[in-house]
Amino acid sequence: MVGELGRVSTKKSIASLILHDVKNPREHFIKEVDVKLNGSPIITQKLTVQDTNNTETVAYVIPDAKIGDTITIKAECSISGKLEKSLKVE
Repeated sequence: MVGELGRVSTKKSIASLILHDVKNPREHFIKEVDVKLNGSPIITQKLTVQDTNNTETVAYVIPDAKIGDTITIKAECSISGKLEKSLKVE
């Protein structure tokens, strides 16, 4: 799994493109995405299918985010493996 995080926009939103190659996105997929703001959990999204055979895209509004904060997104595969990426709000 490889992931990319976008920048936090002035509308306090963030998008993440999770690269995850699978043969069948209905059987093998990103099953959960967790978001933390400065280490505190703020969002958990459970998924049952992946967008495509290669990617899952998620986007969230984080109204409490401010310059200097850290946002962390963790993606978990339905079979095995996790990936976590963080970025500072600029």
